[in-house]
Amino acid sequence: MARLPAYEVEHVIKVVQVHEDRLIINLKEGGFEGLLAKELNLQIKRTLLDIEQRIEVVYQSRNAYRGAIKIELEQERSKRKDLLSLEPNGLKLLVMGVAWRDKHFEGASIKTIAEETGYSPTHVRKTIKKSFDTLMSLAPSQA
Repeated sequence: MARLPAYEVEHVIKVVQVHEDRLIINLKEGGFEGLLAKELNLQIKRTLLDIEQRIEVVYQSRNAYRGAIKIELEQERSKRKDLLSLEPNGLKLLVMGVAWRDKHFEGASIKTIAEETGYSPTHVRKTIKKSFDTLMSLAPSQA
């Protein structure tokens, strides 16, 4: 698969619109053909390209992490795995996270759970968060 350098792609993008469920990327007139010719040595007839020079990508936003929103493309959503496809360690962490989450929701502090299990509070917190992420990735799409 050929990859185009990001610094070159930036020069052909006119505007990016971020919607709740899709990205629309408008390209500069003639920019894409020039990029393909320069980087991949491909000559494409103008009539073969969309006149609007627009790319639309459907996605579903996932959880946020440190201020960034994760975007999952529709084709990636369809590749989701089921519970049985988890690695043994992943399954163990999922079970621990769900159990600790339930305990936490019943009123136990993260610190108390950590002391009882012999893990650090950071590990307990991250495992609980990862269990949410894992369950969300295994959940059927609502689209």
